[in-house]
Amino acid sequence: MSSENSDSTPDPFFGLLGNLSRMLGGMSQQSGPVRLDVARQFALWAATGGETEANVDPLVRIRLTEIARIAEMHVGEVTGLPITATGAAVSVEPCTPGQWAVHALEAYTPLLVELGTSLSASATNEQPIDTQDPMSAAFGGMAKALGPVLVGVQSGFLVGNLATQTFGRYDLPIPWGGGDSLLLVSPTVETFASDWSIDVDDLRLWLCIREIASHAVLSRPHIRGRLLELLRQYVSGFQADPDAIASQLSG
Repeated sequence: MSSENSDSTPDPFFGLLGNLSRMLGGMSQQSGPVRLDVARQFALWAATGGETEANVDPLVRIRLTEIARIAEMHVGEVTGLPITATGAAVSVEPCTPGQWAVHALEAYTPLLVELGTSLSASATNEQPIDTQDPMSAAFGGMAKALGPVLVGVQSGFLVGNLATQTFGRYDLPIPWGGGDSLLLVSPTVETFASDWSIDVDDLRLWLCIREIASHAVLSRPHIRGRLLELLRQYVSGFQADPDAIASQLSG
């Protein structure tokens, strides 16, 4: 009789795991291989420290516009290249670290999705779920569902920490979408200039020249397309390492 009861009574532990797995699985199916909403939350938190950011001074915006015009003329004169692929004027906008993080995350989304897809596929291939074993099925389902969340968390932290150190759009030579509006992280520029006793307008001019010159090259359709193709090939080769994750969790 005892044996029959133990066989017929469901274990509440497995029931809890099953419900959690189904809930996370539903979230994963809705969002694809990476939870971009999670990435955005963590990116903003890492970039701002959870604090409200002050708006950029309008006078800084005006001054940067003037400096950008000078930089654009210099780059065009030296390189002979059109600054934009369409021939439209380029603009350089001051922003906060949090604003940079949001724009960067949007620009990097195709690469993050490719990364999440690659990690999910490798984890599934390396550790198939044993549907006959309740423990394996429960934890396997949770691991599969948690994958997009973990990629979102890691991506958010990555972009958010970059936002606290970067100067502009092309600190990493990765093509962005979003037209011909470039970004300079004004608080970081001003802090760096102060710490190193550099005239802030000189630093702004140098950064504008670098950003505009980078845009003149990386916005060319054939260069942009080929570079993105190479980056996607690179991130698609990443594989999940369940042993490393288990080792960290056990610690």
